[in-house]
Amino acid sequence: MKLHWILFGLLLAMCVVVGILFVLDEVPLGQTAGYAHAQFPGIDQGGQGLTRHASIIWLAWVFAVLQTVFLIACLAFGVPHGERRQRLKVPLVIAGVLLICIVTMMFVSYQQFMMEDTHPLFFSFPVTTAWYLYGFWPFQFFFVLLYVVVFHRTIVTDDDLAKFQKLLATKTSEPENII
Repeated sequence: MKLHWILFGLLLAMCVVVGILFVLDEVPLGQTAGYAHAQFPGIDQGGQGLTRHASIIWLAWVFAVLQTVFLIACLAFGVPHGERRQRLKVPLVIAGVLLICIVTMMFVSYQQFMMEDTHPLFFSFPVTTAWYLYGFWPFQFFFVLLYVVVFHRTIVTDDDLAKFQKLLATKTSEPENII
């Protein structure tokens, strides 16, 4: 299957998920609107997360997974066809699977956070926030490292540079007809 059709399908799937969110029954407004903060009357607290999010958290997870797969497919889309894309396929798939695992753990830990009365901390942060700060955020540098390592083998090769230099030389040696 062509990669552009996969990208189109992923965009369509993300639109479907957002559309489902619009047609789902909402929790009645009185249960989710929150209440006034005890110390700061101008601030409303959001109410119970379990009441607000339990029915839609799985859709948020599906949307996050679709976005992650879309990101990986967009990265692959920028690589020329054939052998070059094959060389980058395994590292991108591994990166995508690891990123989906991190996103899944963020959602699992948030779901546990909603159901618990006590909230353990991991390096001074709630577990969900810790997954984001210590897992998701630094993982983005893997893509930078991957790009740096494979750039000359997959994106722009020495042959590509030679072709470009040749094209540039022929273009600059031809006189331009300015009328």
